[in-house]
Amino acid sequence: MIQSLVFVLALVAAPEDYASKLLSEYIKIRTDHPEHGTDEAAAMWMREAKTAGIEATTWSLDPSGKCVNFIAYLPATLVSPGDPVLLLHHGDTVPAVESEWAYPPYDGKWIQAKQDWELYGRGAIDDKGHGVAHWMAMLRLKEVTRSRDLFFVMNCGEEVSDPLGAQAFVHFLVRPIPESTYFLQSAVHDLTSLDKMEISKVLQKFPRLPKIAFVWNEGSFGGTTPLAPYTLAPIATAQKGVWLGGVTIEGAGGHGALASSATPLEVLIAGLNDLYKQNHSMKSKFRALHSELAEMVSSIASIRPIWERIILMIWPRAFFEIQGMQSMATSWWNPSIPQTNSKLPNVVASSASARIEYRFLGEKTPKEIEGDLRKIFSPFLKKPLELRVETTAYVPFRRDFFEGRDADVFKAEISKYPKVLVTPFITPGITDSRYFRMTGIRAFDFAPFFLTSSEIAGMHGKNERMPHQELIRGIDIEFSILQKLIQ
Repeated sequence: MIQSLVFVLALVAAPEDYASKLLSEYIKIRTDHPEHGTDEAAAMWMREAKTAGIEATTWSLDPSGKCVNFIAYLPATLVSPGDPVLLLHHGDTVPAVESEWAYPPYDGKWIQAKQDWELYGRGAIDDKGHGVAHWMAMLRLKEVTRSRDLFFVMNCGEEVSDPLGAQAFVHFLVRPIPESTYFLQSAVHDLTSLDKMEISKVLQKFPRLPKIAFVWNEGSFGGTTPLAPYTLAPIATAQKGVWLGGVTIEGAGGHGALASSATPLEVLIAGLNDLYKQNHSMKSKFRALHSELAEMVSSIASIRPIWERIILMIWPRAFFEIQGMQSMATSWWNPSIPQTNSKLPNVVASSASARIEYRFLGEKTPKEIEGDLRKIFSPFLKKPLELRVETTAYVPFRRDFFEGRDADVFKAEISKYPKVLVTPFITPGITDSRYFRMTGIRAFDFAPFFLTSSEIAGMHGKNERMPHQELIRGIDIEFSILQKLIQ
C-alpha cells in the first residue's frame, strides 16, 4: 500500500532530482548540425565540473569555435593506479523537425505519461542521456576508493563523423590512428601552431590520457519489446565496417528521341537494382551468422519455447528476419542520391552517378569492395559507356572479444536485474568507438537503459524521449559496474 502511494505521488510532480534537471538543461542547449555546435554544451559541462570540484578542460581544433570538446578527470586514489577507464559520449545531435513532434524537441520538459515521467527532446537517448548517466556515476565515485583513473569525455562530432571530434581526440591525445586502416580527413593533418599548442596543453594537463585501457560508449540499449517479458541487453564489442564511395557511368548522351540502347542512367538503375537483390538474396538469408551474433541468438534460444529453439538452431537468422532487421545480420548496400548531368527535357544524360554506402561484416579492403561493385555493374555496360568506381571513406571491420575481467563485470552487474539477457553484439552503426578500436583499445558499447521498441525508434526519429525510471536505472547500472571496475 505504501509503495503504491509513493508511486502515485511520484507521478503527480515532475522529477526534481539533480540528474533530471541536468538532462533537461542539456536538451535545451541545441547542438544539432549543421546550425549548432557544442560550444555551449562544453561550457555547461565546465560549470558542472567546477561546482563538483573535478579537474576539467575544453579543447578545440575548430577555427570557427563551434566544435568544442570537453574532458574531465577523476584520478585514482591509489599511489600506483591501473590503466584509466574512459566514459565517452557525443554532445552533438541530428536535427529535429519540430512540427512532427508531440512536444517541442528543444524545450527539455518532463511530460507525464501513464506509467512514468518522460523527457521529450532531441538527444534524450542519443546521446545526452548517456552523458548524464556517465556524469552522475562519476560524481558518486568521488566518494569511494579508486584503483583506476576515470576520464569523462564529450566530443563534438559523432553524428557527422567530424574529424575534429573523437577522431582528433584519439589521434592526437591517445595514440595515432594507422593511416593504412582509415582515410583520415585532411583537417586532422593540417595543424596550425595554435592547434599544436592546444594539443600540448591538454596532454600536459592530463598525461594519463594515452594510458586508456578501455572505453564505455553508446552503441546499443536494453530492449524490452522483442523478447518480453525478458529484456535483451546486447553489449556491442564490434561494429560493422563502412565503405563510402560512388559509382559513375559515362558515355552516350544526346537527343532524347535518338537515345542509344544503353544510356548511363539505365545502366545505373540496373546496377542499383542488383545491389538490392544482393541485400535480399536467399543465400544471404540462410548464411551462418557472425560469431558475436551467433552467440546472441544462441542465448535468445535458451529462453524460448522448444519449437522456437529448433527454428533458431536450423535458421539462426530468423530472429532478425522476423523483427524486420535483416540488415543487422548481414553485409548491406545502401545507395543514395542518384543523379545525372542533365536536368532538361528531351536530353539524354551523358553521365549518371550514385553515392553508395556499404556496411560489412568481416575483413574487406577498399579494393575488394570496389571490385564487387564492378562485378555488379559491368554486365549492363555497352560501348561506349564506361564505369568509374571511387572510394571516399573507409572504416575497417573491428572487433573485441566479450571476455576477460572487465567484460565479466558488465555481464554480472547487468544480469542482476530480473529477466535480463546479456549477450555480445555487433552494432550496425558507426560509433566513436571505431577510432579507439583502430588503435587496439577495447570498447564496450552500451547505453544502460531498458527501452521499448517505440522509444528506441525515437533515436534520429521523432518523439525521442527518456523515461525517468530508466535515467535513474542507467545511473545505478553505471555506478555498480564502475565501482567494481575501479575498486
